[in-house]
Amino acid sequence: MFLIQSKLLSSVPNLSHGFIGPDDASSMADNLSFNAGREEDVREARRRAAGLLGVEAEKLTFVYQEHGDLIHPVSSEQAGAGALAANAQLCKGDGMMTAQPGAALAILTADCIPVMLAAEDGSAIAIAHAGWRGTLKAIAKKTADRMNEEFGIDPAKLKAWIGPGISFDYFEVGEDTWAYFIDGWCQYHDCFDAKNRCIDLHGLNYYQLIEAGLLEDNIEISEDCTVGDERFYSYRRQGEGYGRNMAAIAIR
Repeated sequence: MFLIQSKLLSSVPNLSHGFIGPDDASSMADNLSFNAGREEDVREARRRAAGLLGVEAEKLTFVYQEHGDLIHPVSSEQAGAGALAANAQLCKGDGMMTAQPGAALAILTADCIPVMLAAEDGSAIAIAHAGWRGTLKAIAKKTADRMNEEFGIDPAKLKAWIGPGISFDYFEVGEDTWAYFIDGWCQYHDCFDAKNRCIDLHGLNYYQLIEAGLLEDNIEISEDCTVGDERFYSYRRQGEGYGRNMAAIAIR
């Protein structure tokens, strides 16, 4: 099990964060999803992952991801929902935010894009699960907007990391999905490869954060591709029976 972190978010005080992948993607030993493995194995893997992150495993907090754009505030009482037991997530949704120390907001991925946000002073954080449907619905922008609404944080004071996920070259889509994106996001020409019908989800989430008011220098984009890099669990590369990586962020 290994940890990747953002240089940008590492500069935020009192913050723990990272993206965790398996030691061996051909094995389910480091799988972090109860839906993909035995509960006792996943529980042990989550404890190891929490140790790498420097957070309490009991404070890992999950929503039931459904590839949408619902974003939920997390209170101190809700911290730990779904941490060490199956089917105990907070609720349905694909984003969370909090100003509570200790709550470790976590999402599971296997090619979808994790987007982490933090106030530059470390006072509030958020995380979003930006699969293609969430990206189409502008979940990254909506998460930044919600942080402004809930916590009064100027988007120009937010820092963001768009973490490891499927890269431009590997996200080839069908005609229907292509049409949805062209209809909604065609203004960002550099995110579309018409010849190969590929879409840059990292790039679209970057532009959404810019639309929300974040500064260019306050956004970092990971170059790690979960499909092309065999260190990661990947739905596109592995098909059925794949494990899940995890992204998480917490205020210490």
